[in-house]
Amino acid sequence: MTELVFISGNDGSGKSTFLRRFNAKAEARGISVERRHYYEGLVRRSLRFALDRRNRLSGWKQSAVTSPGGSSSGRPRPPARRSGVLDGVLGLYQFAMAIELGLRLALSAKDLMLVDRSFIDDLISIAETLRIEPPAAFLRRGAAWFPARRYYYLSAGHEAEYARIVDLDLTAAVHRAKGERYADLFAQLEALGAPVRRIDTRPRTKPEVHSSETTPS
Repeated sequence: MTELVFISGNDGSGKSTFLRRFNAKAEARGISVERRHYYEGLVRRSLRFALDRRNRLSGWKQSAVTSPGGSSSGRPRPPARRSGVLDGVLGLYQFAMAIELGLRLALSAKDLMLVDRSFIDDLISIAETLRIEPPAAFLRRGAAWFPARRYYYLSAGHEAEYARIVDLDLTAAVHRAKGERYADLFAQLEALGAPVRRIDTRPRTKPEVHSSETTPS
C-alpha cells in the first residue's frame, strides 16, 4: 500500500527545495513517488469556495496583514464566534479531508505519496483565517485519522525564513507568530507519538578554502 509522507513548515522554510530533493533521491533508489498538495483536494476547494462566498474571509485575511512599511489597508477581519456548531463543521471538514486523502492513497499505484503541507498547516490556516484557536481534539484526531509514515517538519528560524519570502505579503510579526504556532503544534504532535522528523534548513556557510590547499604540488 502507498505510504504517506507529509512535508510541513512555515513560509520560507524550504519545503519546495526539500520536496524536489526528496523526490529525486527516492526515485534514484527505485522508489516511485506521487506528489500532491494537501490543499488541492475537492473537499478543501469546496470549503474555501463556500467561506469566500458567504463571509468574504479571504478579503479579511488579506486586509489584516500589514505591508512591510507597517500600514494596513482595508477593514479588519472580524473573528469567528467559537461555538459547538462551528467546531462540529470544522470536525466534519477534517474528517472529510482524511477520507479523501485515504481514498487517494488506496487508488495510488506509487510506493510513496509525498504531500506538500499537512493537517497541521491546515489548522494554522484555520486559526489565522477565522482568528480562533482550533480545539485540541483536532490535533489528536488528525494524528489518528491521517496514517502518515512520517511528518517532516522544516524550520530555518524566523530570520532566515522571512528573508526568503518573495511572493507573499506578510509582516515579520505575522510570520513569527505562525512560526511559533508551528513549533507548538509539532511539539504536541510529537508528544502524541506521531512520527515527526525535524529538518534544520538554515543556510550553511561553506568553510574557507586556502589557496595552498588548492594549488597542486
